[in-house]
Amino acid sequence: GPEAPSVEHSCPVEKALVMMGTELGDGTGHTANDLPFVLAGGASGAIETGRHVALSGAPLAALHLTCLQRCGIGVDSFAGTGETLDAL
Repeated sequence: GPEAPSVEHSCPVEKALVMMGTELGDGTGHTANDLPFVLAGGASGAIETGRHVALSGAPLAALHLTCLQRCGIGVDSFAGTGETLDAL
């Protein structure tokens, strides 16, 4: 098939990373398990797009830290964790 365009020639959304979610998995029970989050954009190619990733048991701070690092922000920990999510 055709080769994908380079990040330099792609749309601005591919360079960005937008996170949307909630810290309640179940609004009725106010649980903090199975939190729904959507990542939009590719962080300049650092995050593979177009897929569903289920990360059962992963701390939310690991998602935040992974996103920060993939966007080029040099931090080693976030909210008490140094864990990152290789699946992203």
